[in-house]
Amino acid sequence: MTMDLDSALISAMVIFFVANLIQGFTGFGMGIFAVTGLTLFGEIVHATILTNLAGLITVSMVFGRLWRHTSWRHLLPVMLGIAVFNPVGLALLKYFGPTHPDTVRRALGLVIIGFALWSLWNKTPKPRARIWPIGLAAGMVGGILGGAFTMSGPALVAYVYSLPLERDAMKASVNACFLFNCVYRLIQLVSAGDITRPVLVQFAWCVPAIFLGVGLGLVLARGVSTERFRRYAWIAFGLLGLILIAR
Repeated sequence: MTMDLDSALISAMVIFFVANLIQGFTGFGMGIFAVTGLTLFGEIVHATILTNLAGLITVSMVFGRLWRHTSWRHLLPVMLGIAVFNPVGLALLKYFGPTHPDTVRRALGLVIIGFALWSLWNKTPKPRARIWPIGLAAGMVGGILGGAFTMSGPALVAYVYSLPLERDAMKASVNACFLFNCVYRLIQLVSAGDITRPVLVQFAWCVPAIFLGVGLGLVLARGVSTERFRRYAWIAFGLLGLILIAR
């Protein structure tokens, strides 16, 4: 099957390249940038489906290298919250997305701005033991936002990165949460018949850009301090949120 590289497809390829470059460099941000960018050019439900498929590749690449370090005992309450509330977020998106697209787009913008402000001002919490209710709350928030917008990151990162774990264990554990959220949401989409042939064809065109972006981001991160880049990235995400609200 052949497909013309129209402007929408080229835009998606560029968006996924930049989103995965950011992800490879900083370890976060692919979903936020991709969903926001794709929503500027099309319908939000379609944007989250493409991002869900891309996230499966991106997160699997990271988790595949670190899975042995995963602290599963700390993740049980988180994954329980995701399992219960991810379908809630997806159902809300499917109900309000087609009928109230402007409202959903502005809600997405507010969520992104909130994430950006929290990340810019929040100080890294001191490691301390976490109890089930806190992990469950993180899973609930991450599940709803992951189901609706494929943006579970900040809630899950806030929980995992406050645990008394080594660096690789933190990275492995947070990516285990991302992967569970991504796979679980994808199963729901497949069951509902939302993963259609046109979606898969469009996604297939974007796969090289995803691998290239992640690979380049990982290479650049080896010799460069990422802290300032992370700060600039969150400022850019906040501006994208403002664009979504004003659009």
